[in-house]
Amino acid sequence: MPQDAFTLRLNARELNTTLAGGKINKINQPEREEVTFLIYTGKEVLKLTLNTNASDCGAYFTDAVKENPAVAPAFCMLLRKHLLNAEIKEISLVGFERILAFRFFCVSDFSATEKILYAEIMGKYSNLVLTENGVILGALKTTSVGENCKRLIFTGAKYELPEPQDKVDPSDYPALFALLKDPPKQNIADFLFKNVRGIAPVTAENIVKYYGGGIFAKHVYDYLFSNEITACVNERDFFARWEENATLFPSLSAAQAFFYGKRRREKELSALRR
Repeated sequence: MPQDAFTLRLNARELNTTLAGGKINKINQPEREEVTFLIYTGKEVLKLTLNTNASDCGAYFTDAVKENPAVAPAFCMLLRKHLLNAEIKEISLVGFERILAFRFFCVSDFSATEKILYAEIMGKYSNLVLTENGVILGALKTTSVGENCKRLIFTGAKYELPEPQDKVDPSDYPALFALLKDPPKQNIADFLFKNVRGIAPVTAENIVKYYGGGIFAKHVYDYLFSNEITACVNERDFFARWEENATLFPSLSAAQAFFYGKRRREKELSALRR
């Protein structure tokens, strides 16, 4: 699936347009790797799903009804403690990484603070991490000091971004221009995927497909940072931009919800046939 930084940037813009200023009414954790928020936007109540399952990871609205456990998991209780009735200030992409930052304004009897929930949409490494002043309050998936891991994710540790890939950040136009001043004549999409941060192979292929001449670096930059969304779904995946033989959806969130819902139903049917 193209849950790359290109897609997530557009996803963040879409979510921010709808949810900024909204209040958190309810928080549930129906599955081990899925958290849902009921959010009152001032006009309606929407259900936002944050999923960290390797095959379904994403952030999108859904109407799906799932049974919640009789006893809320520890991470759900932590989120309720800190975020119930909080106001969503902003939803944005962190740099050009596959991470969404949900900024909340939280008011209690004794304080008013900003807390950030990081939704790391990174396949099998996906996670949700709640922080305050850069310090981790809790995470859906934690590590321990004794583990052989590159990042420490546990309560009280400083939140640090994943170590960046040795690739060019496309938001740095001079660096992007230098990289693409003399691109290879063949396998250009593969070259982009291997050398430009935050893009999936299919995104790289589409960048090349829609190149019509001119300065190639400018085309790449304009493609990646255009705010155009033409959400659609085909048999393989969901997309932020138009794909051939695909069905259009009114939003990227709707495309994700349809695609993931369809895939779950197919898995359930397949399991029943065994």
